[in-house]
Amino acid sequence: MEGTGKAYVFYQPAQPGADSAFLEIYWQVNPLSLTYQHNGGMLQSQLLVQTSITGPGDFTLQDAFLAATTPFDATTSTPPPVYFRQRYRLPTAGTYYLSLQVSEKEKPESRFILQDSVLVSLEKKPSFSGILILDTLYKADPPGPYTKAGMERIARPIAFADSRQLNLTYYSELYHAPAAKTILQVTVSRKRKSTPLPQMVHTDTLHGGPLTPVAGTFQLQTLPSGNYYLNEALFDTTGKVLAEQQLFFQISNPRPVAPDAPADSAGNTNTPLVYLDISKTFVAKYTDEEKRAILKMIRPVADETELANINIMLSKGSEPLHTAYFIYNFFLKRNPNKPDAAWKDYASRVREVNKLFAEPGRMGYETDRGNIYLKYGAPEERLKVPSEAGALPYEVWRYKENPELPSLAFFLFYQDGFAIGEYRLLHSSVPGETYNARWGEILFKGNEEKLKNSRAWRLMNNE
Repeated sequence: MEGTGKAYVFYQPAQPGADSAFLEIYWQVNPLSLTYQHNGGMLQSQLLVQTSITGPGDFTLQDAFLAATTPFDATTSTPPPVYFRQRYRLPTAGTYYLSLQVSEKEKPESRFILQDSVLVSLEKKPSFSGILILDTLYKADPPGPYTKAGMERIARPIAFADSRQLNLTYYSELYHAPAAKTILQVTVSRKRKSTPLPQMVHTDTLHGGPLTPVAGTFQLQTLPSGNYYLNEALFDTTGKVLAEQQLFFQISNPRPVAPDAPADSAGNTNTPLVYLDISKTFVAKYTDEEKRAILKMIRPVADETELANINIMLSKGSEPLHTAYFIYNFFLKRNPNKPDAAWKDYASRVREVNKLFAEPGRMGYETDRGNIYLKYGAPEERLKVPSEAGALPYEVWRYKENPELPSLAFFLFYQDGFAIGEYRLLHSSVPGETYNARWGEILFKGNEEKLKNSRAWRLMNNE
């Protein structure tokens, strides 16, 4: 008998109390390797399934049952697929060992054995379930014990894609994502935990929850035969990894699609919508180090998801080609007709910022003032106060006409005395920017009388 299988751990977040863990076993048998008996004019095979699970302490679970294959008429059809699922509750944290034996009832020497181990962690911290590589999925009506996010998801027990099905549809679950904003990223790479391949990145922004489905599809037509990894990672907005896992899979694709063929990029974030020759774009002339500098330059005007991706690429590293595609698509999003013009215009603003706000050891775009200037433009009012009785050097910027900002929006920058020439953002009235209720105490070192008589107080209170 030829067979294969895989074991996965899924959790059911409980409230209140600890999570419940479940072992799900997916296995299949090559139908052409079975012996069939006649059953009312049809052919069918009877399989004896024996399961043994041992775990922490003296935990032991034994199960056995007969599984009948789907009857078929040999004169009109071939043997149908033989696919089964089993599910068992695992009561405590720890390592569990599985032994599954499937044999033919009438021919016990014809058998296959699956042995596997899984680790159960019931800690309430961010973690992933196992990754299912799906063969098919459909709406569950009514839902059953294997239903996940409203769908029945039939897994391939072996992670393999070939010319008959050159896609990778995956499903897993993320548990206990923190309430603070996080970034979920799923990628395909050639090596474990290495930089992703171009076009093989799915990104999502999360805002917490006990269970988050992680699902999507990668089209693999452009990838040659070989070994690959599917990588799942949860990051905070600084690029720190909170949870991760990898799955090894293989592709058999002797004739990959040429790079200029159209691609299905559904679900991809910040990756090319079509394949293009990046060497013919404005990005091509920049070195790898210059591309990293461009990532830093565009941080002030990036949206939340783009910024999270930039932080990840800067902190974890990124394949140069992936970085190039990201930069190209960043400006393609701003000007779909002329992304090069969008970059040229922005680069001009960066040069202006570098002249105005460069500080010792820092380019202008890396400073707080440069960041705000790139994000919102030049302020209508800019009050420079290099010396005022009892105060640290400061500047107040006020915006009156910017439609992206509330009326009379202001930003307060100051020199804290620790870094010569460096102005840091201390306080702002703009939602989402730095807010500091103690700005006056910090700027005037606790002297409330000098604060109330200061130019900063009058301007920021519109007096």
